[in-house]
Amino acid sequence: MPPLLALAASCVLVAAAPLLVRFSPVDPTATLWLRMLLATGVLVLFVPARTTEKAPMHRRDRLLMILAGLLSVGDMAANHWASVETSVANTVLLMNLSPVFVTLLAFLILHERPSARQLSGYAITILGAVLMTGVTWDAWRLGWGEMLALLSAFLYAAYFLIVKRLRARVGALAIMLWTSAIAAVVLAPVAILESEPLLPSSAMGWVPIAAMALGVQIGGHGLMAHAMKTLPASYASTTALARPVLAAAAAWLLFGEALTFAQMTGAALVLGGLAFASRTSSGREQAAPPPLKAEPAQAQQWRTGT
Repeated sequence: MPPLLALAASCVLVAAAPLLVRFSPVDPTATLWLRMLLATGVLVLFVPARTTEKAPMHRRDRLLMILAGLLSVGDMAANHWASVETSVANTVLLMNLSPVFVTLLAFLILHERPSARQLSGYAITILGAVLMTGVTWDAWRLGWGEMLALLSAFLYAAYFLIVKRLRARVGALAIMLWTSAIAAVVLAPVAILESEPLLPSSAMGWVPIAAMALGVQIGGHGLMAHAMKTLPASYASTTALARPVLAAAAAWLLFGEALTFAQMTGAALVLGGLAFASRTSSGREQAAPPPLKAEPAQAQQWRTGT
């Protein structure tokens, strides 16, 4: 699948997550754990068959995937506690700054150099995401909750860059298997101790959870990882800001949740900024660093988009 199409499909699928949580018969913690557990079970059936012909996985890559899984859990935990300690609007606002961290770290670590046009598009997109939160300056403060939200944004950025790094050598489904399994193991004791009920009581109750495992975790995040093999990390992370726009549109259609004028303006800026930046972010047009002597094959792969 072309990377830009995979990225767009990823945004649509992941945007369904908050809507599916509403239909889940168990609490969000149990829902998240079951999502990771089911995704792990499904991926176990498919990943080995698809990777038998590939080169053996290096120990370093396994360690990076374990770290990615831990960062993903840390991101979710920090996000959860930030929502408790401060307003949801402030949490979402600061979480939307994760592309800033991704762009900075990608420049320092991966040597990605976005063009001025791309940076302008990212700025427009982030401004639109800020407007969608509805945060006003008189309601703003920097407290414990805000610090947790910033930590969540940074952990997500670190997870994003590790996945980007792994995609040079590891398949997207293998990454999803490892990260989902790590998340399921870490979340298990929390869900068992805190959630009541832990499991759905009917077959229909499993439908939204299965949809999250297959559609959101494997489909949405898997397609994102697939696209990141060739697309710049900064552009891929900024595109994720389209998810709240899609989720808000779906909530309006399904639940009658109307958008304010500021939120509609923000949604337009998000989509417009992404369209503006995407004209130079197709992967082939991304300015690549000069090839390193130690990694000529990898540098050539980046330029050709393979």
